[in-house]
Amino acid sequence: MVSLESKAAWESRARAIGVPDGFISELQDGGLNTFGKWAFCCASDPSSADDTPVKEAVQTLIGRDVTPQEMIYCRKLFFEGKTYAVSDMQARIDRSADDKPRVMPLAERMARIERQKSTLIGVTWTAELEPAHKLVDKILTMKEDGTLVFIPPQKCISRIQEIQQEKHEVALTFDAVGNVKMGKRAEELKCDTSGELNLRNAWTRRNLAFDQAGLASFVVLEKWATKLMLAKLKEPPSGYRYVSTQQICECDKEFWMLLSQRSRGSLHSLHPDVYPLDNLIEQLTTSPEVLCFLSPLPGQKREAQEPPAAPAPKKTKPAAEGSGGSPKAPATPSGTNWRKLPQGCQRKGQNGWRCLKYQWGLCNKQKENKCKFGIHECFKCGAKRPYNQWEH
Repeated sequence: MVSLESKAAWESRARAIGVPDGFISELQDGGLNTFGKWAFCCASDPSSADDTPVKEAVQTLIGRDVTPQEMIYCRKLFFEGKTYAVSDMQARIDRSADDKPRVMPLAERMARIERQKSTLIGVTWTAELEPAHKLVDKILTMKEDGTLVFIPPQKCISRIQEIQQEKHEVALTFDAVGNVKMGKRAEELKCDTSGELNLRNAWTRRNLAFDQAGLASFVVLEKWATKLMLAKLKEPPSGYRYVSTQQICECDKEFWMLLSQRSRGSLHSLHPDVYPLDNLIEQLTTSPEVLCFLSPLPGQKREAQEPPAAPAPKKTKPAAEGSGGSPKAPATPSGTNWRKLPQGCQRKGQNGWRCLKYQWGLCNKQKENKCKFGIHECFKCGAKRPYNQWEH
């Protein structure tokens, strides 16, 4: 249907076969600007040897006589228009649910992209943000069928991903008669939607694709996507959690489900500049059936827990009278439970690290006086001598 009624595709084909620019302008002013109009401009058969009906129809529409050189182009355009019309009708009759979407002509696709670039101010048009051609073709198929199908974010791939990762696999298909056909089927690609930025870009590509297909305007769909993302940033009431990414994805899915039910059979518009889904989208963005998915969920109760109090320092028992004013030394420790050095005693001095085992009499080289770490400093008088010569 797009190929049959595309003005850009007809103009591109007319220039490709060599029709002069002046004659193209005259045909466009006369209304012969699509293959569909050429196919039914007169009641004539392309296989007929008489082209008088075609000549009379063209002369009537442009308001002058057609030269023999111009009739050559008219015959060719009339023949291609009839062929497109018959092919489109046959495709509609033989179409099944398993058929892949029909491809939009490249000239029509580029014309719609240029229209978006000129009208959508503020959108940075890159290969990562541009929707894939297959995504737009899928939405155009919905428009022809008259029913919407929910497209999840992970299937809204970009054009650059379609170029780099497209793969084909052998597949068997059946035609309308039941004959088996072997062909190549493109592998279904998916984009990364982990993270808020990737999810937002996927929604933007879907919005651009619907705008290209003429079903919904980009501005209206962007308002809905922005509303979903702002719901995650809204601070919830006390005792409730923030809206999660799963909630906004479920809300978006419910939105498209309701939109598909309410728009079934009314996806066609009589005016090309009017988007048939805009009014329904604006109604559903404020519908309680959709917004209930954005309500904050109750969170877990958190009781205020005071940090545990620091343990009180252990009190040392006062020394007994007549013991010389110094506490009794504890028994020799075992294992790794070493006694701490008294206050004021340094473990590292001019002679290097001191041997703790030597101090407690556990050093193997203590008896031979060969322990080089056996020099200790008295924490009272500051004298330095081997451990076995202390009298304090």
